[in-house]
Amino acid sequence: MLRNRSFEDSVLPEGYIQQEDGIHVKTVSGWLDEFCNGEGLCRWVKGNNIPETEIPAWYTHNAKMELELTDTLNEHRDAALRMQFEKDGSLTNTGYCGISVKAGESYSLYLFAKAKEEIGLDVAIEYQGKVLTGNSLVVSGQEYTRYDMKLTAAEDCHEAQLTISCKEGGEVLLGFISLMPDNTYMGHGLRTDLVEKLKGMSPKFMRFPGGCIVEGTTPSTAMRFRDTVGPAWERPSKLFVWHYRSTLGLGFHEYLQLCEDLGMEPLYVCNCGMTCQGRKSVLLEGEALDEMVQDTLDAIEYAIGSKESKWGRLRASMGHPEPFKMTYLEIGNENWGPDYEKRYNMIYKKVKELYPQIKTIANEHVEKNGCPAECVDEHFYNTTEFFAERVNYYDDYDRKGPKIFVGEVAVNEGNYMGQLYAALGEAAFLMGIEKNQDIVTLASYAPLFENVNYRAWYPNLIRFNNHQSLGIPSYYVWKMFGQNRGEYVVRSEDEGGQCSLEEFGFMHDNKLTEDFAISVKPGEYHRFGYETDGKQIRLYVDGELQKEISIPYGPAFVSVVTDTKDEIIIKAVNFAGDVDPVSITLDCQVQGDYTVTLLSGEKGDENSFEEPEKVKNITVNMHGASSEFVYEAPPYSVSVLRLKKCEAF
Repeated sequence: MLRNRSFEDSVLPEGYIQQEDGIHVKTVSGWLDEFCNGEGLCRWVKGNNIPETEIPAWYTHNAKMELELTDTLNEHRDAALRMQFEKDGSLTNTGYCGISVKAGESYSLYLFAKAKEEIGLDVAIEYQGKVLTGNSLVVSGQEYTRYDMKLTAAEDCHEAQLTISCKEGGEVLLGFISLMPDNTYMGHGLRTDLVEKLKGMSPKFMRFPGGCIVEGTTPSTAMRFRDTVGPAWERPSKLFVWHYRSTLGLGFHEYLQLCEDLGMEPLYVCNCGMTCQGRKSVLLEGEALDEMVQDTLDAIEYAIGSKESKWGRLRASMGHPEPFKMTYLEIGNENWGPDYEKRYNMIYKKVKELYPQIKTIANEHVEKNGCPAECVDEHFYNTTEFFAERVNYYDDYDRKGPKIFVGEVAVNEGNYMGQLYAALGEAAFLMGIEKNQDIVTLASYAPLFENVNYRAWYPNLIRFNNHQSLGIPSYYVWKMFGQNRGEYVVRSEDEGGQCSLEEFGFMHDNKLTEDFAISVKPGEYHRFGYETDGKQIRLYVDGELQKEISIPYGPAFVSVVTDTKDEIIIKAVNFAGDVDPVSITLDCQVQGDYTVTLLSGEKGDENSFEEPEKVKNITVNMHGASSEFVYEAPPYSVSVLRLKKCEAF
């Protein structure tokens, strides 16, 4: 609940160079990024009204603070905080745009501190000078000592701060501090509302720790498994490519525990010995590469090794003596080319020698260059129209090739990002995936979570602040699909028209092509023209064809059918702005009563903290089903029909 609990946010990692403007930093390989003295992006500072301070999130009154870079808590800590209090001096942490507490609930605080002379400190969670809960401690001794206390809130508050005050004054060195709510999901340290939203999707696997953070922008910021296990205060913090520093309290162990708690298969993404190729990549070679490969093997041992093994013993000491699952290993993230293939092959070979049961995933189609490939990760970010046009994208994929993992997919371009219409496009694409699940074995939206006060990417499936959370419309699509899987894909056919350009989201401000050059003579008039057959637009200058452009189009209606022994499940998208009377013909008889889970609204509808469920799925009971019947699909909707068979079929 405390921001910059390790006091290290303003410390530049190895391989970074501060720029003269005081805002930007540059890696030794040349990648430029905003840093803002560790606050992250300038727009975070402005948008969150963050007052200037030397050490992010920490402020003083009648006191002086400075970073101690030598006398730190342990070898993994880059800094400690040296405090010199005057009488009635104080130190305050603002949390993540405030600290949120609930009346009657308890919070555990611990800190590591030492002092040459005994010093009394008062610790309080307060709001505008009003103490909501507090406690006291006395720090003494020349060595860092851990101090623990319980804090129980007297009332609700979402804008509180943590204050450490000193009545008599004195000097103290703080090595690390943490404030956590006692009430977490299954007692495993994660926010209950966020985990329950994830659980509501009925997820079967989780890709972690995610995308580009695995790679880092420098060798020092590349993700290593061993940095994310053990006590939180012994985990070195990392500056992520998404502009913030993490103390890695949510680490490898916690991800595995979450997978176990929700019945998900773990899909671990390892660093393959390269920093992010999209951010001026650095290649690890020699001992550095060997060390990174070994880190991957150590991670697997931590997950599934016996409790007598080196890393299995650490897992047991963390409270999980029995092995976790470790189903999938993705080798790298969004990596490509010969340098990647060399590293991929090295890791693939070593993993298969020791753990042949683990299913590996490549970042590109390495099989085209002779590399072994069980599964390939493909990422898609584009417009609603892009996804709707590609319902049949996987129909013609080579069934003799590797399986496909659609690891990242989302509408992040166009007019409808984060809105209902984007969710319709994604739903249509998912229907194509579901029809082709003999080749596409895994799919996941990305990114999953977003702290709205520190947004670095948009859209994200589940949004939250320090006390609220909501799902965007796409969340409900994934929820509907996750809760209505079926067991077999049923052969089905759609017959329907196409959406007009306007219906399909292409308004006057959308570009059908990137800018391109033409050859004209200055000072002369030229005749510009175009012709179209509704599918192609041909552009002419002086009668000469300059460019031919495909007009985006998409089906007005898309569906997929699965079934179980007892039920038929029909998923359908209506892109049109009118009710679509869908004639459904089945090859078996069904009962008249059926249910429809429905997501619908206006094209631009979106959810907010003011209206967190403006767009959400509802389930209604319907009547009138038979082997031939009509279902009226609402405008701009995703529908899931569950029909009960009259007899086993």
